[in-house]
Amino acid sequence: MKVLIVDDNKENLYLLERMLKNIGHEVVMAENGKQALERLQSDNFKMIISDILMPVMDGYQLCHAVRSNEEFSDILFVFYTATYVEKPDEELALKMGANKFIRKPMEPEKFIKIIENLLQNTEPSQVKPKKDIFKEEKGLFKLYSERLVNKLEQKFLALEKEKIERQRIVQKLRENEEKYRVAYNRAELYKDLFAHDISNILQSILSGVQLTEQFLGHPEKFEYKKKTLEGIKEQVIRGANLVSNVRNLSQLESVKISLKRVNICKILKNSIAFVKNAYSHRKINIQVNSIGEILYIQANYFLNALFENILTNSVKHNKNPMVRINIRVFRVGINEVNYLKIEFLDNGTGVEDARKENIFLRGVNEDKGAYGIGFGLWLVKNIVDSYNGKIWVEDRVKGDHTKGSNFVLLIPEVV
Repeated sequence: MKVLIVDDNKENLYLLERMLKNIGHEVVMAENGKQALERLQSDNFKMIISDILMPVMDGYQLCHAVRSNEEFSDILFVFYTATYVEKPDEELALKMGANKFIRKPMEPEKFIKIIENLLQNTEPSQVKPKKDIFKEEKGLFKLYSERLVNKLEQKFLALEKEKIERQRIVQKLRENEEKYRVAYNRAELYKDLFAHDISNILQSILSGVQLTEQFLGHPEKFEYKKKTLEGIKEQVIRGANLVSNVRNLSQLESVKISLKRVNICKILKNSIAFVKNAYSHRKINIQVNSIGEILYIQANYFLNALFENILTNSVKHNKNPMVRINIRVFRVGINEVNYLKIEFLDNGTGVEDARKENIFLRGVNEDKGAYGIGFGLWLVKNIVDSYNGKIWVEDRVKGDHTKGSNFVLLIPEVV
């Protein structure tokens, strides 16, 4: 049987077409009532399935036009609507001569069952005759006007609500504009810097692999290959640290994480063990001179990352056969506040005076044309700031940066 389906939503038309074709019906489509009437003039249909809310000519007007034309008197008319769903809408549809009023959405199986039942069991005499339509036309026009006004009122209220909601959203966006702008810029910075650093790491690993391949058949180059493999391992560790630091930075800057009373000596011991294990191919000597085994500050789990990054930095920037790090912990009082001062003195390459002020930055300082050192120390600075502390770098031997560095932490002590 041939069915005409009418809807201004192409997706709805497609779904209806698939359902009806799957049960063997021939389907013709129209996007409004005017198109539907044109299709009716050129073909014979058993049924019309129409939406109500459509441009040019709506479903009610289409039904009225069909039922007012004796030529189409035998065509079954079904409304399938998601907008006109109230009881008065259905009453008007049936008075206009519709055979069935179906509300969207409906399960496909149930919908098909209703359509098939209409096609198989509706007699021509059950279709609304022309004379009844003319007789009720005045009353139908009144009902149609009422339903139209009702929908316009609902639409107006919906638009008012939408307007209020839009104003609320705009206000919220304005309130958060600076926050989102900073977050976006930070994400872009992370992306660019991470891509730059990881590219360097991968290039170093690739170079090491290529050099090792050149000496695969040369047993006498064993020591050289061993050093190259150690370099590759160090780059892998560097890459893992980079990923961890980016993740920690993102979390630290996006969420306010609560602080609790933490024993720094215990965390420091764990961090030392971690770094020694990570750089097991290096000779590392770390000495700790502490005033006690139990010293407390207000901190969180980022304290591990803080110590590990400082220690890792001392190992990475050290060309000596033996990496030496001396950690000193002692109390100081500043403006009636008790602090723990923690010094990390190493025998590495040191930091030139011109870079000391910018070493905890990441990227370019446009005013001073200086570069920070990496995600690690940038993370360290962010963590220390969250603890209401301070960090800076000095020469291990005053006046001679080539003798190594002294990274100094100042964090409020709690009892």
